[in-house]
Amino acid sequence: MKFGVEPHIYYPKFDNSIRCVLYSKEIVEFINSVGFPVGRKKNFDILIPSEIRNNKDYSKSFIRGMLDTDGSVYPQRRTNMILDISIKDTKLLNSVREICNGLDIDFGYTHNRVFLSNSMKVKDFFNKIGSSNLRNIIKFDHYLRKGYSLKSCEIEKFLIQYSRIKLPYYWAYNSMARMSPSGNKLLT
Repeated sequence: MKFGVEPHIYYPKFDNSIRCVLYSKEIVEFINSVGFPVGRKKNFDILIPSEIRNNKDYSKSFIRGMLDTDGSVYPQRRTNMILDISIKDTKLLNSVREICNGLDIDFGYTHNRVFLSNSMKVKDFFNKIGSSNLRNIIKFDHYLRKGYSLKSCEIEKFLIQYSRIKLPYYWAYNSMARMSPSGNKLLT
């Protein structure tokens, strides 16, 4: 515990989710000190710090975090798989576009999202950037093994099987078995 604060964990009765809540002035001050505004985010210009934009490893981690929190991987009839990150703030979207271009990943863009629209591009993303979101990892891995991506409602039965993988998860082109960065073999 970096800040000496014990999180409060809640399991809502009628929602298939977990809430983790931290109450700490020190955490808020730290987050604010590194450039994240306090309060409603739609009232602020959200800017990606230059330390992230100018460092390739930090940029990859940032984009991975965007996928893990505001994105998803899902099946699509025409292209088999889409990776999509929703971003409502125009300045943030433009900054994310700039970072993605610098990482040499061929994203498409609309007014409120960045996306990859075929399985080869999604494989490239998982090879270069990876993910720490089990739902996205399961959908991607299932697509590789079975040739189709699971729907969100089908994920629950696989969560325990995948719960021991080392995160972040990357996919290696040169291997039939999917490997985590530590070399741990995933499901085959």
